[in-house]
Amino acid sequence: MDSSGMNIGVQNGMDWVSEPKVNHEAETEKLSKKQERFRQFRMGSLIYAFVYTFCLFRNSEGITYPFFVGATLLYFGYYTKRYTESCARERSLWIRAAWYRRFLVASALILGALNCMTDSGVLLFFNKALMYMILGVLLLQTWHEISGWSIAAHLKGFFHLGIGVIGQILAPLYDWGAVKKLAALRGEKKEKKDHSHNTHILLCICAGLVISIPLICVLLLLLGSADVVFYNLVCDIFSFTIDISFDHVMIFIQDFLSAAFRVLLLFALSYGALCYCNDKEDIKHVDDMAVRSANKFDVYIAMTVSVLVCVLYLVFSVIQIFGLFMGRLKLPEGYTYAEYARTGFFQLVFVCLINIVLVLCILAYFETGKVLKAVLCVICGCTYIMGASSLFRLLMYINIYHLTFTRALALWGLLVIAVVMGGVIYCIFRPQFKLFQYGLVTVAVCWIVFSAAHPDYWIAKYNIARSKTYENVDTYYIKNSLSLDAAPALVEANLNFADEYGEMNGRYKKWALEEYREDTKGLLGFRHFNFSRAYASARYTEEGFPKEAAEVVSD
Repeated sequence: MDSSGMNIGVQNGMDWVSEPKVNHEAETEKLSKKQERFRQFRMGSLIYAFVYTFCLFRNSEGITYPFFVGATLLYFGYYTKRYTESCARERSLWIRAAWYRRFLVASALILGALNCMTDSGVLLFFNKALMYMILGVLLLQTWHEISGWSIAAHLKGFFHLGIGVIGQILAPLYDWGAVKKLAALRGEKKEKKDHSHNTHILLCICAGLVISIPLICVLLLLLGSADVVFYNLVCDIFSFTIDISFDHVMIFIQDFLSAAFRVLLLFALSYGALCYCNDKEDIKHVDDMAVRSANKFDVYIAMTVSVLVCVLYLVFSVIQIFGLFMGRLKLPEGYTYAEYARTGFFQLVFVCLINIVLVLCILAYFETGKVLKAVLCVICGCTYIMGASSLFRLLMYINIYHLTFTRALALWGLLVIAVVMGGVIYCIFRPQFKLFQYGLVTVAVCWIVFSAAHPDYWIAKYNIARSKTYENVDTYYIKNSLSLDAAPALVEANLNFADEYGEMNGRYKKWALEEYREDTKGLLGFRHFNFSRAYASARYTEEGFPKEAAEVVSD
């Protein structure tokens, strides 16, 4: 064999030797990153999971809710700040968007505080929905340049964030396995002395207890429900040893298992959220996905659609102006103004929402010229006329059938649509306008004001005041369909609701207040404290509210 052949063989042989070494180094580096990530995230995520469970376990409207929001902001703020400090680009984004970030943080804290001040299920639901949306925006803003994102890009970002967090739910197990595997690859051997051996045995026993206690609890539940003899035997054992009924033990076991499951789930989700948000490949993917496409559809498509819609809206607007607003409208025979108002309100609100989506889609996916912008402005103007028509109809209906929570919420919705539409009109002429930020700030401010005002109180106060002139006041709705937020209005009017507890979804039932009083007892009862329920509970007696008003309004 010549020298060249020998050199090739030697070179190939060296490649065979070096290739496993390279793979070993790459694998070691990958495992080292997971090990470092596990050391950084594990303790903070575990503490956050315990705080979440303590604050919110079977307690969605207690005084601990704002503490949960504060803990969430501290948890993600701590880790995101550590991350952004190591990356100049993300750190600059953090500084430039400081005012927006402060507003989102303040809004989340206020919404969390409002949850322990109301008894209204609708307010609680939307408070939480808006709060979680704000937290999602905070996460997106930390790792992405979202100032130029459209509304569609934000929705895509939320979707990928949710899917990404769920996809990383097993990341703690993988990282823990990486720690063990890295120790084996490095050949780490611990010197076992007598005291270290005893410590190892103690840790093993503790691990066995951690595993066996939940298992025994589950088996007790299953076996106790499967055989009455075994159930009675366990009851006798518990009553003989610790003088506690087996039913109480079963309730404790169920609560313990449920709380333990929440701790594990929140640990995995919070850990997975940090893992997903710190993955630079995912960050780049979302950034690339959110970039607006330069290829837009032909303007004539948008012109055709917008002109036809505009003509239809102009005809409808003329009818509203001369017919409804100026009082020249002649209704069909057998049709009352109340029926006319009710049948048209929801349809017009839906049309207003369609108009907002239509204008935004045209601005995002079509080339816009002066003529098209003018047509879009006319559509927006017609939207205001439709909103005014909806408001006029709603006020007519309230004047006859009084106020309900749905009608109050509709009034709020019309106000928000009008303000958001102003931003849409501005965006027609200034495409770089940050419409999503404008819309989120508008919705957050308007909703916080609406929620903090306790609309149920004002609804009850308004309807009670109208009962002085109207005989057919809907006292059943006031007593049984509104939340306990309306209790101060009943106290002021000395309106007794103890005569009927109702069969609907009312929260004025006797058992509701007694259940609240029972929940606030015990060592951890302070978690359930709610300002609205506490006021109603303090004022309520078996005979109803005490007489504190000079004038009594009877049914």
